[in-house]
Amino acid sequence: MKKNNPWHDVSIGNELPNIVQAIIEISQRSKAKYELDKQSGLLRLDRVLYSAVHYPVNYGFIPQTLGEDRDPLDIFVFSQIKIEPLCIVRAKIIGVMRMIDNGEADDKIIAVAEDDMSVAHINSVDELPIHLKTELKNFFEDYKKLENKSVEVKEFQEKKVAVEILRKAINDYNHQFKEDLMPTYKKILIAVDGSEYSMTAARKGLEFSHQLNAVAGLTFVIDNSKALANPDLGTTAEQVKMVLKKEAEQTLDQLADMYNGKELKKFMPEGNPVYKEIIKLAETWKADLIVMGTHGRTGLQHLLMGSVAEHVMRHSDIPVMVVSTKSKN
Repeated sequence: MKKNNPWHDVSIGNELPNIVQAIIEISQRSKAKYELDKQSGLLRLDRVLYSAVHYPVNYGFIPQTLGEDRDPLDIFVFSQIKIEPLCIVRAKIIGVMRMIDNGEADDKIIAVAEDDMSVAHINSVDELPIHLKTELKNFFEDYKKLENKSVEVKEFQEKKVAVEILRKAINDYNHQFKEDLMPTYKKILIAVDGSEYSMTAARKGLEFSHQLNAVAGLTFVIDNSKALANPDLGTTAEQVKMVLKKEAEQTLDQLADMYNGKELKKFMPEGNPVYKEIIKLAETWKADLIVMGTHGRTGLQHLLMGSVAEHVMRHSDIPVMVVSTKSKN
């Protein structure tokens, strides 16, 4: 049985370089120093802090990165709540705190929890309260003194520097691990709905299938709202269904004409293959990966238009690759 290791098996996310998926190791206000056990993927108690202090911020790492200390890149995630260890958090990068720990570079990316509205408005480290930054700096300068270890904290730096550090950490990780960890996908299911963003995702999915010499499968997500918004489609449910099915066939044929890979399967929809039907199809076909697109919008539009891809990602046991395409609207 394959072991799941959060360092290697959790995605860094599809919103780079602004937002990453962070994995929390230590909750804010904790006195325990937990670290990822790189072999098992579990948390190990490294020590209880020697000094009478506690962590002032949620502390963790960014998966699929490699820092200068040969560990995953560290990250602080500010939030109004204590986030539980091994929780995955969408973290918006706002800066970096550069440190020298026992003579080695030890950068700490600074972020805010994107899904915590009390801090999600913060876009720069300069927007953090001065006392909060002083507290953070003081903590890391002092917390190892009773261990007779020295830590030098440099000035906080802007998001641009943090992104450069992140990109290097991703490149170093890929160079070190990617060849060994690249999954072997034999069947890749690509779900489209005819929109521009999903077609972009489908083209990337087909390209990925070709690169991996995998069998590609295409299915069409019918948008039933068209039947309500456009009475020209037909006057009866059967007529509407026929028109939508024809649109789906044309879209799948258009994509199939682009593909020159190993093999291509087309799955015509029965009814409306919302997230449950997509997952069921993927499981029945025994797909190794599902590829879908999202519009890249935020706020209410994000909730309304991105729900199918998001629900598939949340509920599927099969890995999901979500390709984000920025909308012009």
